[in-house]
Amino acid sequence: MRYLLSVAIVWLSFTAIQAQTAKPKDLYFLADTLSTPRESRIVGIGTEGDFHYYQFYCKCLPPYVFDLAFVCPETTVSENIYTAKPALKYTAYPDLLQLVLKAGHQFEKEYTLYIIEALPGNKFSKNKVVLANGQGG
Repeated sequence: MRYLLSVAIVWLSFTAIQAQTAKPKDLYFLADTLSTPRESRIVGIGTEGDFHYYQFYCKCLPPYVFDLAFVCPETTVSENIYTAKPALKYTAYPDLLQLVLKAGHQFEKEYTLYIIEALPGNKFSKNKVVLANGQGG
């Protein structure tokens, strides 16, 4: 009986450690404002201060006042430039939105989001982003 109890405790401890150290799943979203007419865009891209931002036109997270936004340091935007669209499995906007809504404040623990931004000259930048402050349910 003690042996079984010891095995159960070790197994539960190992399972708990693995659950805490689980690597977040990588997600990729393509933000192509160059080939999308202005009136059809779901995302705006810009820079404010030291941050580069991706503002999705959706007031879909509590407190339902601000658009959904992701940011990354402006200094990292030019680090990962590609001369062709990276061959990645891209997440569609409705799917990304559902993942954000479901995960809420846990989004960054469950997922690492990279936004692939289309640039002039058929170039692309890959930016690791986080939810803007105050968002996430």
